[in-house]
Amino acid sequence: ALANTLPPSVEDFEITLSERDLPTVTILLRRARLEAAAGLPDQDRISWLDARVRDAEPAPGSPLPRLDASYPRFGWFVAPGLPVSLFDPDEPLRADLQLRAGATVEVARGLSVSGSARKSLLGGFKDIPRASDSELPRVRSDFRLYLDEGDPGIDRLTGDYLFKLSPQTYGRISLGLLERMFGGASGEVLWKPATQTWGLGAELNYARQRDYDMRFGFRDYDVVTGHASAYVDTGWRGMELQVDAGRYLAGDWGATFTVSRRFDNGWEVGGFFTLTDVPFDVYGEGSFDKGLFLTIPFRWGLPYETRERFTSTIRPLTRDGGARLSVANRLYPIVQEADAGDLRADWGHFWQ
Repeated sequence: ALANTLPPSVEDFEITLSERDLPTVTILLRRARLEAAAGLPDQDRISWLDARVRDAEPAPGSPLPRLDASYPRFGWFVAPGLPVSLFDPDEPLRADLQLRAGATVEVARGLSVSGSARKSLLGGFKDIPRASDSELPRVRSDFRLYLDEGDPGIDRLTGDYLFKLSPQTYGRISLGLLERMFGGASGEVLWKPATQTWGLGAELNYARQRDYDMRFGFRDYDVVTGHASAYVDTGWRGMELQVDAGRYLAGDWGATFTVSRRFDNGWEVGGFFTLTDVPFDVYGEGSFDKGLFLTIPFRWGLPYETRERFTSTIRPLTRDGGARLSVANRLYPIVQEADAGDLRADWGHFWQ
């Protein structure tokens, strides 16, 4: 489009990609070399070899938010939900049809307020008889009380600010009702050069347990939790590794190990396990936290383009050891598809 419309005096194209208003990577294309490659049998390879990829500079004024004429922006959604609970000895399969709704207001570049709520339509999770017998603070094992009393309930209501500290360093600050069971404050820093296949991150949170009705009240339990993280794209068959080490919601210390694979069609499957200083007998049945997850992009089965995805995590048991805060807008999933490796895998689509 640029080559066909701009005057001949424009010799170079400098294109910056953004994710959630975060400038991630800048690609420099020499116009003459791009036009010379057009129509050749190996035009994809030639254009990639001629491209120059570098980390994008922070937006003007960063790390402070900056208003312009395109703000505020509004968005909303209403959608069905079908959460599933497996492996309960009393009823191995439970499901509940729900109605979910949410809205977002983008106040400035990277600064937004968003929230979502849900209402059960079938009550498939009502009256779960198994009460928690945990010896640890009940940061997850009382989930049935949230299902019973939090209908309807607020899943999340936060103010979030995403920004860049340097061309290779990203930041996030989140305040409010961070997830279904906890509210508080969360901060994160991620170092991820665009031309590198690995990155490092750190997150620190103050979390306070929410009331079971999932409104605006809180219980007495609070905790400071956080993790240092390492992310590696192996470059082999879409395999990615992640290690998160730090303090969990029950006050235990340890690490979570995750292995995943992303396929060319956007599907992603993976598994994880967590080992902490909680002895297996204190943790309870299952000995330690573990599970599988699946991500399916909606565009795979729809006749139009969308970036929405369905993600499901399957745990054989929900216990309190190794429980991590579930924060939206974590940085690595936002920027991971904008590095040189992912660009190379999808390069050449612009010819189409």
